[in-house]
Amino acid sequence: MKKALLILVSVFFYLNSGATSLVVDVATPGTLSTLVLDHSITELTLTGTIDASDFKFIRDELIDVTILDLSAITIADYTGNKGTASEASVYYPPNSIPQSAFFNSIAGVGRDSFTKITLPQSIFTIDDHAFDNCIGLKGTLVIPDKVTNIGVGAFNQCTSLSRIVLPNTTLTIEDQAFYQCIMVTEELFIPEKVSTIGTGAFCMIAGPIRVDPNNKFFSSLDGVLFDNDFSSLIQCPTSKTGTYTIPNTVKSIGVGAFDDCTELTGTLILPLLFSLSAKKHSLTVQDSQVYLLSLIH
Repeated sequence: MKKALLILVSVFFYLNSGATSLVVDVATPGTLSTLVLDHSITELTLTGTIDASDFKFIRDELIDVTILDLSAITIADYTGNKGTASEASVYYPPNSIPQSAFFNSIAGVGRDSFTKITLPQSIFTIDDHAFDNCIGLKGTLVIPDKVTNIGVGAFNQCTSLSRIVLPNTTLTIEDQAFYQCIMVTEELFIPEKVSTIGTGAFCMIAGPIRVDPNNKFFSSLDGVLFDNDFSSLIQCPTSKTGTYTIPNTVKSIGVGAFDDCTELTGTLILPLLFSLSAKKHSLTVQDSQVYLLSLIH
């Protein structure tokens, strides 16, 4: 009897400094809204199986939730018009944080109330704009070990994160995946298997970037991200200070590579032969600072 009740729904309430915490086991995906009757909860832990319609319920209805633990859930596929990405019928694959899971693309806003999210251990993909503009997320973001793909703008403008941990399974980091995560001050480690880093994926992060020496596609030097043979400078962290000499091997500089690098002072020494990403950058001097600005994002 006790086991049956736990499978149906396990709900526990307690008050802790005014915060209401709820633990729910979802036996059937798409039914979370029938299991959570109190929309004023501030901490939510889920087990069982959910789908894109449940994510939409959390995003749009449980607006007071600040701490969300999804570590033990499984994500089922879903087809319909009650998902997170659109009012049209959309297919959402299994084992993936759905597109715009916590970003309302119509309003153009993310869930700024979230301060901590623990991601499911079962997922392989974090889809486009899943946590876009979740500006309240703080501390360390740990991407689960099975994840291979991090979508376009997945954590775009999560401006309060301080550290990002990528798993060894990571293969692809799409355009602007971590764009403007400006408070990431700790070292960002790029694992061995990463083969694709999209435009602006780490634009404006502050912490130094270090690439696994066995990675065949990318390299790093003094905290700066390059392609494997150092012919393209991809991203300079905003914490870089003083005079910076670009290696002589560099022939191109990526879009946004020096965005917000306002602490680079004095001289930016350029190689003799290189291009600025098809003229998408210009050199600008301001207050005795020399830095590169992206003209086209």
